Amino acid sequence: IQIPDIGQVNINGLTLDDANLKINQLISEYYVGARSDLSVRKTALKKVSVIGAVNKPGTYIVNPYTTVSQAINYAGGLEDNASLRTIKVIDYKGNQVLSDLYQFLVFGKRNSDLSLKNGDTVFVKPTSSFVKIYGEVHRPMSYEYIAEDKYNDLLLFAQGGTKNADLNNIIINSA
Repeated sequence: IQIPDIGQVNINGLTLDDANLKINQLISEYYVGARSDLSVRKTALKKVSVIGAVNKPGTYIVNPYTTVSQAINYAGGLEDNASLRTIKVIDYKGNQVLSDLYQFLVFGKRNSDLSLKNGDTVFVKPTSSFVKIYGEVHRPMSYEYIAEDKYNDLLLFAQGGTKNADLNNIIINSA
């Protein structure tokens, strides 16, 4: 962005909020009492790659608001051995962030379904760490676990016990 009397200001890679903050700080130093407000007139598509344990790995042109779960959908969904707990999002500089989609899919925490930036790569790792939870639970099925999970975490994945559940008498079978 070119600003009179200030010069060129690089906002490449910043979110709209961060760019607004940066420009407002610069303007307040040069123009007393002045403020600026950035807005987006036309959003641009993004290019992201989805690799690993997905049905159609590749690079996709996506809308600017695409999240990790939506990118996986672009890639045709998950393979049976896909991990939803340890998804890596790698930016174009090589920085990595882990996403645990259980926080979003099981508990509804939207902030764990990370927004993607142009050039990001979503890497879905394979895993064999699954446990089958069945009996008097609200949602019996197989769930992925990670080393930090406790017994209560697994029960929460299955949405807890039904009214007929005897939570003091639980059997765990390990193969």
